[in-house]
Amino acid sequence: MSEEELDQLDKSELVDFIYDYWSQLKTQAENGMNDKDNYMMADFGRVKMTEVNKLRNMLHHKLNQNKDDE
Repeated sequence: MSEEELDQLDKSELVDFIYDYWSQLKTQAENGMNDKDNYMMADFGRVKMTEVNKLRNMLHHKLNQNKDDE
């Protein structure tokens, strides 16, 4: 994925793309964390949940930054 490819998407498509990625990542993380039989999958789920939270935190930071710029 390159910046040029992302530039081809309009805002609505880009929002859908990011939300779909975030939703899939969150589902995988939750499924992995809930795996009681395989501790490796549970650890993998926790790592993925870290990424989910990182993306959410980046969004909140950007939204707050935009409010401060106004």
